[in-house]
Amino acid sequence: MSFEKDGFQERTPEEENAKLREALIAQEIRISELHAKVLERDQRIATLQEIINTDRLTQLRSRGALENKILSIDERRRENQESGSETESKKNVAVLILDIDNFKQINDTYGHLVGDHVLVEVGKFLKDEFRKDDFVGRWGGEEFMVLLRATNLELLMKKFYDPQAKRARLGFVVETDGKTIPITFSGGLAMLESGEDIQDAVSRADDALYTAKRGSVDGDGEKTSARDRILSYTNGTAKAPQKEEVPPETIV
Repeated sequence: MSFEKDGFQERTPEEENAKLREALIAQEIRISELHAKVLERDQRIATLQEIINTDRLTQLRSRGALENKILSIDERRRENQESGSETESKKNVAVLILDIDNFKQINDTYGHLVGDHVLVEVGKFLKDEFRKDDFVGRWGGEEFMVLLRATNLELLMKKFYDPQAKRARLGFVVETDGKTIPITFSGGLAMLESGEDIQDAVSRADDALYTAKRGSVDGDGEKTSARDRILSYTNGTAKAPQKEEVPPETIV
């Protein structure tokens, strides 16, 4: 029990211990509450970050997410070059930029709601078409970008372009409101070369896409029509692969 000494009420050891236990319990509750608030805040930040990094319509990666990925690839390559890492230097990055053929015509013919539906279906198609570790995003409008690991540009080209048929291997059909809309792509492909920034590969892939969309002379010297084809940019030239039998599955 408590007792008084010199006008002050002193607690017994039992009361002191009980008071300490109460203080410790209150502190633990406070720490637990703060921890829960931190977790809730982190979850909100992660959710917002995911919203920012995801294109609302296609549910692919957003333009911002692609740009951040490009920066991170450059930073990682510079770090590995400075550290002399051999493992990372053996891995290479290819940039593929795709453009939906005749998308303006789809919008003009069927309306923008159907155009939006086509973009949604393209998002699903590209998610299924590429590997899980490929970074697939909407670059803007009807353009899409894929950052993927590869070691051989020619074999990669054979995966996306059929030199016999002279057309891209990417394509599907959208069914909506009784309408059947064939979807094809034009594209540009470039491999990140030693000693360059990935933005250089992006620029070359973009140049190859531009050539694919306006038509040019193909790898066999024949004039090609624009659209529905993938070109690679190497040695200062955008070109399609030559006709030869290489299984499209053969890709490293």
